[in-house]
Amino acid sequence: MKRCTGIFLLLGWMVAMNAQPLQQKVSLNYTNEPLGYVLDAISANYRVNFSYSSNFVPVQQKVTVSVVNQPLSIALDNMLKETAVDYVEVGQQVVLRTDKHKKAQLSQLQTLPGKVRQTSPIYPERNTSPNGRRNREVREVPAIEGQRIASVPGGNSVLTMHDASLRSLVQPISQTETSADETSRRLAQISLLPFLNSEANRKRNMTNTLSLNLLWGDNGGVEGLEVGGFVNRIRNDVKGVQVAGFANLVDNDVSGTQLSGLFNINHGKLVGVQAAGVFNHSGDAKAIQAAGVYNIARGDVKGVQVAGVFNMAQGYVDGVQASVLFNLASDKAKTQTAGLFNIAGDVEWGQMALLFNKGKKVEGFQFALVNIADTICGTPFGFLNLVKKGYNRFEIAGGETMYGNLSAKLGTHKFYNIFQLAARWDDDYKNGESKLSWALGYGLGTAIRLHPRSLLNFEVVTMHVNEREVWTRELHLLNQVRATFDWQIGKKTSCFAGPVLNIMVSKKVDAESGVYGSQLTPRPFYESTSDTGNNLKMWVGLTAGLRM
Repeated sequence: MKRCTGIFLLLGWMVAMNAQPLQQKVSLNYTNEPLGYVLDAISANYRVNFSYSSNFVPVQQKVTVSVVNQPLSIALDNMLKETAVDYVEVGQQVVLRTDKHKKAQLSQLQTLPGKVRQTSPIYPERNTSPNGRRNREVREVPAIEGQRIASVPGGNSVLTMHDASLRSLVQPISQTETSADETSRRLAQISLLPFLNSEANRKRNMTNTLSLNLLWGDNGGVEGLEVGGFVNRIRNDVKGVQVAGFANLVDNDVSGTQLSGLFNINHGKLVGVQAAGVFNHSGDAKAIQAAGVYNIARGDVKGVQVAGVFNMAQGYVDGVQASVLFNLASDKAKTQTAGLFNIAGDVEWGQMALLFNKGKKVEGFQFALVNIADTICGTPFGFLNLVKKGYNRFEIAGGETMYGNLSAKLGTHKFYNIFQLAARWDDDYKNGESKLSWALGYGLGTAIRLHPRSLLNFEVVTMHVNEREVWTRELHLLNQVRATFDWQIGKKTSCFAGPVLNIMVSKKVDAESGVYGSQLTPRPFYESTSDTGNNLKMWVGLTAGLRM
């Protein structure tokens, strides 16, 4: 007797030393999930061993439980109260079994018929769970051979199995996510106004294959064709063709074609064609934008922008911008052509305008009256080329015709502009005083690098000479072709010298002597006077000076 008492005390002490599974605090939140899936999750997260057999316990039955930091017994009570399943704690395991009395009570409950949803070709039926949550396919747990039958208080035979074995048998096979707010689709809709349409209460959740708006339509989306007499308004995306007499308005992306009499506005990406009588607005555009007045892309453009007044892109332009007045690109641009001016970041191919072009790093060319750039790899063609890191020189020189010459040379080594001011003083022996002759000229030049410290410059300059008076009204031009050798003598200083071919064309006539031509030239190697009084003189001279 004493021996039996000692054994029972030892068993009681061992049970007391082990944690009780039903007193363990858990936090669960499952809605309409298979019982087997929830038990598997509890076993994995809280190290609780459940024992049951699928032959007796309906593990596919859907259950719902929501507890926070509560004992497992309370969670199981809440979860199993609407099922015919009961539980009991045996040692370190929780044994599940079918409760026949509970099952009889549940069988007396009446199931209300669900609401039947009408279907039609315009509104096809969707395969969605009633509450829009995920649909799970749960594999039934097969009976396992080599079962161990145990007798428990108030229950029947059960299968005892390990936690790892249970998790390997009860697991989802496939999962299909079905969003509750998934956009529905219909074949067609017709609208007179936003509040007068084929089904007004569902219009903002519908994507239409065919949409007809007699005046003004307000719909969810288009995947096909939408035609509107006045305005088309889309809350989501457009994939297809959208035609409106007045305007197309899209909150998200457009993939296809938008045509309207006045304007198109979409707040998302544009892929395709956007054409309007007045203007187009879009986000990033991988498309052709054509408008009578202007196009604006609030992002990058890959394609073409053509407008009657101006084009603007807040990103880069990987394509062409063409307009009558001006083009703007906040980032780099490939090609810009306009009637007045172009402004961009880096330019990949070229800029053409009548007034001016402005870019940072220009890899191609610039063609305008004034061209502005930080650096340019190609050639700027214009009356004034301002290149920050280009060929910019100030020059002081002398020659046999004009004794003092000041020149500014701006542009690149390949092509630069020359602005020149020249002067000389001559003694008037009759009056006993000196008289000033001065000239204002413009020219073009190119510099060929021969050595890191030497250049060969070829230049053509034309100067209007005002001979011994403030301004000579007659034709009186000194044209020079120069070839000079430039040698760098300091960090920013060089000296140069070279021959000059001078060609003087003049219709000036000396009032006292009646001689045609300039009196400032040395003895020419060629001179002639035409019947119309044009005097031509040619001679070779020299020039030399300093460049800084």
